[in-house]
Amino acid sequence: MSQRLKILYVGDCREGTKSWMMGKVFQGLGHRVVSVDASPKWRKKKGSLGLRILDKLFRLFRYHHDFSKVNARLLKFFSEDDFDLVWFTKVNVLLPDTVKRLNKHSDRCKLVYFTSDDLMNPLNCSIHLLKALPGFNRVISTNPNNSFPEEKKKLNLENLVWENFFFDEEVHRPVIVSQADRARYDADVVFVGSYEEDRANHILMLGKAGISVVVWGSFWPKTFGYGVSNIKVMRQDLSAWDYAKAVQCAKITLGFLRKANRDVVTGRSVEIPAAGAFMLMERTEMHLEMFEEDKEAAFFSGGEELIAKVKHYLGKSELRTAIAKAGHARVHRDGYSYQKRFPRIIQSVLAEP
Repeated sequence: MSQRLKILYVGDCREGTKSWMMGKVFQGLGHRVVSVDASPKWRKKKGSLGLRILDKLFRLFRYHHDFSKVNARLLKFFSEDDFDLVWFTKVNVLLPDTVKRLNKHSDRCKLVYFTSDDLMNPLNCSIHLLKALPGFNRVISTNPNNSFPEEKKKLNLENLVWENFFFDEEVHRPVIVSQADRARYDADVVFVGSYEEDRANHILMLGKAGISVVVWGSFWPKTFGYGVSNIKVMRQDLSAWDYAKAVQCAKITLGFLRKANRDVVTGRSVEIPAAGAFMLMERTEMHLEMFEEDKEAAFFSGGEELIAKVKHYLGKSELRTAIAKAGHARVHRDGYSYQKRFPRIIQSVLAEP
């Protein structure tokens, strides 16, 4: 895209988050980007347990409190400049009145809302946001269920389209790992992600079958893995860059779908192969469309097949390497990166009347 746009970007701008990556990609494409950080300050600090609990209680009632006062702040930014595009990434506190005022300010400015969560999940979408979304030129969801006609009708979002997940070419890529990195991240099997009961049960099955698993991520109970010596839980989130190192240092990288979001594909589906790692992911029809099974990625359905696949591939070093290389080539060939797809998305939005 040769046209240089003025973009107001609203999202979680903490360094290393996926939202932050998206904002940086817009800059990398040559656009002038003004960012509004929608992440509450307490999320960047330790010792904020009380506010975190309060935030979660609000979400149970589909109310997302605007702790960061993002509605007022972005209107101030908008009043001081004229933008071609306003892009929101998962800003659940957005109010309908804010969107109305943005639309009144400029006829030519396009509004885009992007979410990688299921809009039908109450924890991911506030009542206020649902009322605000029809005012956008386009709503993009990476959950294909949201784009089905019956769900678009329930959500009152005829402006909703589905886009598959993305990876960042600058972050999710093969990197040089040091001896210290190898010592820290070496693993037979690794899983990077937060706790969820289904994935925890599968990992326990692997451990009890004698397979060593390392888990990185938050919200894992202190009792998880107790009595299973070959399960190591780090209970620590990894930065985007350390994530790329961790999956490359492991023989097998596991991928699980978040059942609460009705996932059939996830960001890990493209990030793991983009980083040059061997991926063993839950089998879905969409995954089988994206990758040739046992040639570009490996898949499983249920605990017994997971154990069998892990045992099989742990003993096949050359095959793992070949599949990882093929998967890496596939996600680049099919253009799953932000850098490849954002220009097309922006162009199509600007072309709309």
